[in-house]
Amino acid sequence: TPLINNSAVGTIDITTAYMNGSLVSTGGNATTVWLWYKVTSTDPGSNKATWAVSPANIGIRTEGALTTNTVGLTAGSQYYYCYEGSNVVGETWATPRVTFYCEPNAATALTFPAHNISSIQVSWTAPAGSNSGVLVAMKDAADLSADPSDGTTYTASTTFGSGTALGGGYVVYTNSGTSVTVTGLTEGHLYYVRIYSFAGSNALI
Repeated sequence: TPLINNSAVGTIDITTAYMNGSLVSTGGNATTVWLWYKVTSTDPGSNKATWAVSPANIGIRTEGALTTNTVGLTAGSQYYYCYEGSNVVGETWATPRVTFYCEPNAATALTFPAHNISSIQVSWTAPAGSNSGVLVAMKDAADLSADPSDGTTYTASTTFGSGTALGGGYVVYTNSGTSVTVTGLTEGHLYYVRIYSFAGSNALI
């Protein structure tokens, strides 16, 4: 039977993802590769009935890396995927299955409804579609020099300077609401604000 593996997902976007694997051995027989993937928060295993979807036929492949740019995915949704190899000897499901979240849609309509000499209210419209929330970061005197990293958990504080450092600024909010009031600001200073939507938690963000 074929020997086939799944590999970590590659570049992920709002509706696309590179699903990776490798055909380690064909056993000397022509081997057809299939890619199974679906929206689910539970590992479907290696039972076709559990996947309940039609797999993508990747065609007859030789031994080596497998990379499939899968399109038409749903923003902010959690997916599982698994490669399957099949030839005259039998079929093999790759393990372990791989899960990931597509990037969510962005928050919109950033406004600042209220402020005083040491605080400001930041408001926005929640991202459309599936998402787990937004991360808000602020920096004094300049724009952030870096964006949040996938798979990283950030600690927020509404007191400026007390949250996780990010790009020269600080994280002031991570949740699913649409407004935050940030305190601890300095009168007369110009602050830059960025809002990042996210999906998933911990290592899957």
